[in-house]
Order: sequence, then C-alpha cells, then structure tokens
Amino acid sequence: MKQEPNTNLPNLVRKRAQWLVLIDNLLVIIGFYLLFPMITVHYVDNLGWSAALVTAGLALRTFTQQGLTVLAGAYADRIGAKPLITAGLALRGISFLIFAHADSISLLMLSCLVAGLGGALFDSPKSAVIVKLTRSKERAHFYALLGTLGTVGTCSGAALGGWLLAFDFRWVAYAGACSFFIASILTLWLLPPFRVGVRQDDLLAGLRQVWKDKNFVMFSLAGSGFWLLWLQMMSTLPLLVTRITGHQSSVAWMYTLEAILTLSLQYPIAHWSVGRWSSESRLQTAMSAMILGLLLTSMASTPALLWTSLAIFTVGVVIGDPALQESTARRLDPRLRGAYLGFNSIGMAISGGLGYMISGWLYQTTLAWGHPSLGWIGIASMGIVCLAYLNRAINPPAPRMLRSQA
Repeated sequence: MKQEPNTNLPNLVRKRAQWLVLIDNLLVIIGFYLLFPMITVHYVDNLGWSAALVTAGLALRTFTQQGLTVLAGAYADRIGAKPLITAGLALRGISFLIFAHADSISLLMLSCLVAGLGGALFDSPKSAVIVKLTRSKERAHFYALLGTLGTVGTCSGAALGGWLLAFDFRWVAYAGACSFFIASILTLWLLPPFRVGVRQDDLLAGLRQVWKDKNFVMFSLAGSGFWLLWLQMMSTLPLLVTRITGHQSSVAWMYTLEAILTLSLQYPIAHWSVGRWSSESRLQTAMSAMILGLLLTSMASTPALLWTSLAIFTVGVVIGDPALQESTARRLDPRLRGAYLGFNSIGMAISGGLGYMISGWLYQTTLAWGHPSLGWIGIASMGIVCLAYLNRAINPPAPRMLRSQA
C-alpha cells in the first residue's frame, strides 16, 4: 500500500500519536536514568569491581547502539517504525532484567550488549516517527516539549534510582525494566502502523558521499568531543560525587542540578542567541565551560567545591547540547539527511565508546596512585584537544596557493 504523506494523516490521529511519543520518550528517559548512572556506583563502589572494566561495558552499549542505529533507520523504511520501536523497547527492558542478576563480567557485558541492541532498534525509527507526525511549523515546539519532559524524566529517574539503590540494586533494574516494558506495550497498542516515508537510498553509497564532504566529516568528528565530555555524567562523575559526599543518594542531586539549570537557562539562552550568538560560538563556549568544570573537580575536596565545579560543567552541557544539534543540522545535505545523521552517529559511537574506556581507566589508575586529580586533568586535556580540533573545523585554514608551473 502506498504511504500517504504527512499532511494527509487525520489531525486527531497525529495528535494522539504525538502524545504517545511524548509519554514513550518520558518513560525511556526515566528508565535509562534509573539504572545507568547507578551502574558504576554499584559495581565499583559496592562490589569493588574495576572502574575500567565497568566503563568498558558501558562503552560496548554505546558502540552497539550508535553504530547500528543507522541500519535500524533504513530497515524502518521497509517494514515501518512500529515493529522496531516495540521490539527495541522490549529488548531494552529485557537487558535491565539481566542487569538485575549480572553478578559476573560475562553477564554484565551481555546486559550492555542487549541494551545497546534495543536502543539501536528504537532510536532512529522513533526520530523518523517524530518527523512523520509533526508539521514543519510545529516541530520546534514539539522538540522543546520533548526536551522539557526529558529533563523531568532525568531528574525523577535518577532520584528514584538513588533511593532504590539504598535498598537493593536489583530493584533499580526492575523499576527501569518496568518503564521500558510499559513503553513497549503502549507503542504496540496505540501507535498507528504507518510507514515513516523516508526516501529509499543505497546506504553505503550515501555514506561514501558523506565521506567526500570533508567539511562535514571534520566537524562531525570534532563535535563528537562534546559527547566525550558529556558522558562523564554517566560514568566517572557519579563515582566522584559518592566519594566526596559519602552518600550514594547524592548522585540524584547531580541530576537535579542539571534539571534546574536546564529548565531555567536552556530556552532563554537559545531564544536570546538568535541573531546574536552563533551556534558554533555557543558550542565552543560550552565545551570551554565543561573543561573548566572538570579542571575544578581535580581540586574539589569538599562538597562546596564539588557542587561549584559541577554547576559550571552543567552550564556547559545546557548551552552545548542544542548548539551542537543546530550546527550539525545546518551542515546536512538535504538529499542525504539519513546518511549524514548516520555518519554522525558513528562519530558519537567512537567518541562515546573510547571516552568511557579511557575515562574509566584514568579514574581507576589515578585513584590507585593516590592522585585522583590527575584523572580529571587527563580527561580535561582530552577535551582541550577536541576543542582545538573543533576550532579548526569551524575556521579551517585557507588553502595554500599552488605555485604555477611554467
């Protein structure tokens, strides 16, 4: 059956499906932040496992999800988004049940792998559904609403996870699994079975075309340095917060701080910066703030210094996230949006995976040396290198004049 265009969808169907996407996204974020920030705290602090080993598992999840999601998006063009989103959410829920009983390295790696596969299945198709259900004039408002609810989900999920961790890690995993299973059931029950209507192109040919766009490739790889810094909120910073405050429940306050700063600053800054502050400049400022925050954590020996450094780091996250998305979108070839975004997700997979492993190893090694501040200096140094590369990508050097040959 020929796919009908977006404008022909009945308005009532579109609105109901939009609400479903909002609820699904809220449940996904709550479930994710229930468990993932608590993984390093539980396995490293409670069980005494190697931080490098645990973050290697988190890296496996990132590699799997970001590396394969471009293929899931292409497959959704053929069979529709609903089966992939439903299966992906259910698979993520199953992975959380494995986490609940992951008392060995092999089970931990298996749970991270299954979690990544589930995320790869629902991530790109969900994004395509949003485009399908929203008209161009309402899309910005819808994304803003997604972001606001996402902030609420981040805060509430982390708070609930920190509270449940005081009882038993298994309850953290069970609660997260329930969130994903409910989202899967709602999707199966309520999401209309339409196709997302994305143009069918040869994926490999599209990726080869992207590779020829050296300006985009350079910016994509440089911009992925932002995620290398951001992922510290999911790996090493929860360990630092627990170590300095002495309370695992304090991890929830870190995400509460992020929620407060996001709700109070992100939209006003984005609104004010139109015509005044370019997205590239905002991204550079954001990464500079995140680097400064990490450098200050190397000196954080008291809760007051810790929360000050985290606030500076989080302001960078708040400014940088929308700036990176805007800068990336402006560099896309409209004819190959899927291929361009697919390549961009590969860059995120590489930076995220390596970032997890390197930062985990640095945290563990420098703590064993008795100089944990060196770990934060090392992570900040990686950020400085990425920032320098980003500056070069934004302002490439002028090509050299070729000497004429007579």
